[in-house]
Amino acid sequence: MSYIRDRITARHYATPHPYDVIVYTENNNYYAKDLRGNLICVNSPTACIQEAVNYVYNNNGGGVVFIKSGVYTILNPININYNAAIALVGESPFMQTAGDNENGVTYIRYIGPAGTSSNYISVINSDSGSFLSNQYVLLKDITLGLVGKSYPYTIAVNLNRVNKFWVERVRVFAIGQYGIGDQSYGFYTSAQGDNGGVMIDTFSEFFYAAYAFYLDH
Repeated sequence: MSYIRDRITARHYATPHPYDVIVYTENNNYYAKDLRGNLICVNSPTACIQEAVNYVYNNNGGGVVFIKSGVYTILNPININYNAAIALVGESPFMQTAGDNENGVTYIRYIGPAGTSSNYISVINSDSGSFLSNQYVLLKDITLGLVGKSYPYTIAVNLNRVNKFWVERVRVFAIGQYGIGDQSYGFYTSAQGDNGGVMIDTFSEFFYAAYAFYLDH
């Protein structure tokens, strides 16, 4: 399924800049800039990552968001549930062991609300609620930690209903222990459909279910 990756990135790697928007942190602030250096975000509840995703979709119909190494503390989930090809790419491989520290990687640190039995929360959410024929998702070189409290009824990476996805070198973990009824998930799909994906070197730790995939994915 290399065409998934190629569809998202081919035109970018033909230029000196393999991304459409860069997100970075400096002096405890978060910034996002486009390829021309235009500042499109300074601080936000998603550390400017959501704003970067919205920008590439609204201006380019999709593209690559490059997140430099650092700690990105977010209060709200990140939605990439567009009918387009969207990539979130970190600067360096994921953490070798789970822990609430940067360790020189692109570390997204979620401290927002947990879900409930009637309203799950997905921290990186690709699920639009319906199947989208042109939705392609690439996640690479990212560590995602759910920290600060227990996270029942919470999904770290929701890939449900995505047409095609490519997930490479992504580690997700939660801080806290879960009972049988807590229903927390690392990587997740549930809806039957004509979709599929590739996962390479992924890790999921300390969830009720590390991987919960529908059988046809």
